[in-house]
Amino acid sequence: MNLCPTEIANEIIDKQLILCGWDIICPLRVSDYEKIGAVTRNYFEGSALYDYILHVDNKPVGYIKVLPPEDSIDAFTPHDFDEYLRTYPPSDLNKEYSYLYLCYGIDTYFMDLRDPLPEWRKITTFHRPETLHRWVKRTISLRMRFAKYFPEIDKKGLNDGQISALSKIENSLQELNKITHVEIPQDLDKYQVTITSFYRLIKHTKVLRVLYLVNDVQAATIAESHFSNYIPQDDPRLLSDIYSFIRLRNTYIPQDHQAYITSIQRLYCILKNRDLEQAEAADTNDFLENEEVLPIEYNEKVPMEFFDVIVFDTCPDALDVRWLPIYDYFDAFHVRINC
Repeated sequence: MNLCPTEIANEIIDKQLILCGWDIICPLRVSDYEKIGAVTRNYFEGSALYDYILHVDNKPVGYIKVLPPEDSIDAFTPHDFDEYLRTYPPSDLNKEYSYLYLCYGIDTYFMDLRDPLPEWRKITTFHRPETLHRWVKRTISLRMRFAKYFPEIDKKGLNDGQISALSKIENSLQELNKITHVEIPQDLDKYQVTITSFYRLIKHTKVLRVLYLVNDVQAATIAESHFSNYIPQDDPRLLSDIYSFIRLRNTYIPQDHQAYITSIQRLYCILKNRDLEQAEAADTNDFLENEEVLPIEYNEKVPMEFFDVIVFDTCPDALDVRWLPIYDYFDAFHVRINC
């Protein structure tokens, strides 16, 4: 049977939604559906017909607009999507639905209308229902918290260079830049800067999880030691007595920590569902030396939104390019430290 372009896009989107934990159901079942997340297709509201409506706890919270695939992957741009949004839904739609997706089976773009300056960003797939459930309960979006909730830096225990580097990180996050590059001279103790930024992110902006990503197992060991001994400027306790952090040592990522430390090689093995032996081999310097780093397929144990902020510690340009599949997978803010 020959399918039209829109039907092809619908098939792809259906598979992605199911993989991300959504159930596609009949609109008549929404009111008594017991799971957190459900999706209805071809949903009527008044005289308007919506391609997909996302329901969390039986309430509509977002929608997906489907555009038919084109021959060229560059056939649509986010500016085109803006035009579609302005012409497709009724004018009061934004008051009810906060989470908007535009997809044509190849690329997906997302917008959270609760952000201070809502704009489209490209993502690899759809957010999980439990993620939207958490966002709905939070009421204030992550980007809004970044824009408004960073207090003045406590300068105690920090020198001028460290204060400057920390300010650059936080100012960039406040400006909602997805990628921040920071130069930290070796004599400034980069760990004092980066762990302070983690502490302030968790305390003031209430990020769910942050990741400290390093080049190899030796760097992970050193970072773990600094995390273990860190004492914040405004609290006499060790960081480990305030928030939980973990260095990943196997192929399992627990969900109940605020900060994570691992090598980029081990993270790759986790995302690719490789076994423990392969993950341990990842900590050697010659891991994947002659092997291509493959694209990351969706991993429900580590979905794209698992981390809010990822700090990449001293990644050389060659590594930076090589590990693009990991960078592209996560829907997170990136802070890249160069020493």
